[in-house]
Amino acid sequence: MEQIVKLLQNILPNLPLIAEEGEYRDKISRNELCGILKEQTLVSNDAIQVVLGILELQWSKAGLLDLLELKSGNWQFISFPASLVARSWLEVMSDKDGYWFPAGWWEDKANSETHRKIITELEKLRIKGASSSEHHPIRQIYVAWALIKFEDQILFTEREDKQREGIPHFVLPGGRLNMSDLINNIKGLNSSEYLKVLHSRSSKQALDSLPLALNRELEEELGLISSEFSVGEVLRLDPYIKLEGAGSAHALTCYEISIFPIKLNFSGFIRINLLDKSKGNEDTPEKMPIIWFKLEEVVRSQKGNKQAFIDAWREHHKSNGGDLLNQLKELPESFEDIYLINEMIDIPVVLEDPFQCGPTGHNERKYDVDLERDELNILLAMAWHRRHFNDWPLTEKSYVSLFHAGWFEIKDDQLIALIVSLQEKLNSCELPLIESYGRNWFRLSASRENLFFNGEFFSFALRKLTADKWEIQLFTEILDSPLGKLPKTVFSFPLVSEKMYKYLRSLEKGLEDEDIYSDQDNMMRNHLDPLVRQAGLRKLVRTSDGSREIIPFHKEQED
Repeated sequence: MEQIVKLLQNILPNLPLIAEEGEYRDKISRNELCGILKEQTLVSNDAIQVVLGILELQWSKAGLLDLLELKSGNWQFISFPASLVARSWLEVMSDKDGYWFPAGWWEDKANSETHRKIITELEKLRIKGASSSEHHPIRQIYVAWALIKFEDQILFTEREDKQREGIPHFVLPGGRLNMSDLINNIKGLNSSEYLKVLHSRSSKQALDSLPLALNRELEEELGLISSEFSVGEVLRLDPYIKLEGAGSAHALTCYEISIFPIKLNFSGFIRINLLDKSKGNEDTPEKMPIIWFKLEEVVRSQKGNKQAFIDAWREHHKSNGGDLLNQLKELPESFEDIYLINEMIDIPVVLEDPFQCGPTGHNERKYDVDLERDELNILLAMAWHRRHFNDWPLTEKSYVSLFHAGWFEIKDDQLIALIVSLQEKLNSCELPLIESYGRNWFRLSASRENLFFNGEFFSFALRKLTADKWEIQLFTEILDSPLGKLPKTVFSFPLVSEKMYKYLRSLEKGLEDEDIYSDQDNMMRNHLDPLVRQAGLRKLVRTSDGSREIIPFHKEQED
């Protein structure tokens, strides 16, 4: 070490000079410099050649030396600033007590932002100056992601460096494989062998250890414990290489990501629901912030002003958003819901009107239940929440919390008693519509697709948008209930043809024009009914005793 420092100290005064202004530049041949150093230091020629070779390599890679002169065996700086960089570098390296960063500086987390900037800039320069398009990552990461899917929405959590601008802040739950995961899964290796596994590409031992990382991360991030979920067949993404990393660990990284579909039991389902309300809730410890992305939002990696990190998944599909969307649709739901009622049912809107249950047509069964106005409004709110929670949620009361799959958590004893009484009333009429869990969780136990409102709940309007575009709109008004307010809503659906538009206009005016369609029932069954069912209306037009009945229209239409 002393010989190297001595050589560096003697190189400094023998470096070629260059004028700060003008084109005056000196040079020195490598052989001449070698001779000077040998005479001044008495160090062996081999040692001198090694030191000079290292300097040449570093300074040429840094762009400090004139490459044409270097090929001729001469040292000449490319510019005055280049000479300053070289001299600064040599001053530090030739000072046996000198340094750029003091001991411990790189492990001090207080400097992590500066660490990140330095590493990032070096990596950017390395990538830009690489001799080929294949850039070698210097960081290897194995990742376990959990796929939690409810009603065609995917759960994301906010990433650790959420304060950093310009990067997607939301990722799937999960995280990196670490040493403890390897040690718990693989016994008998020494620390060097564990490190080698962790830093190797496509290591089977590392990939096989990812379920342990998944369990650990799900408990840390979401509070989920292993008894509350099971894991489906893993989906391994193609290795993904990017200049990326949390905190100061920001370098060109190879990510090997495994996605694990999660199947929740009811306890796990409740725990995930509570996470939506956990902030400030004494009963549920605050975990990492979560957000639900619809499948189309996942593909776009955008929900409002919130961005999701799914670049690796998109690249796995060669940036084909359609393929990614199809895969998301095919992946199973994370909670297999079981309902008390498994057929279509219409909730009445007018007191003393019956519930209608069963397939559309003459086989519908009617259930008469003697309801009070608050009871009916509770049922309408429950039905609305079950159908439209994701898009048009109720305005919550302070003592009511809304959850997925139609569930409510109630923290008001009088309201709980009212719902329990309503539940018993429905059960006595052989209509087990309300399901409960514990003391204060309730819902309408029917699937979204089977749950409808009577026609009086809506009004409709027809719109001719352009010469060749028509639509139907369904309107609902604000309705206050003990569970919360149903919002004023407009559903808009495009009509497939002008014929349908004209036919509905004739019905609206009470003068059905049967000449427009040869088979009106077929048109409504195959085209009209599927549209309005999205809003929760089973049929816009009903046939009763051979005549057509259409729901109320919203306002007078222009011809």
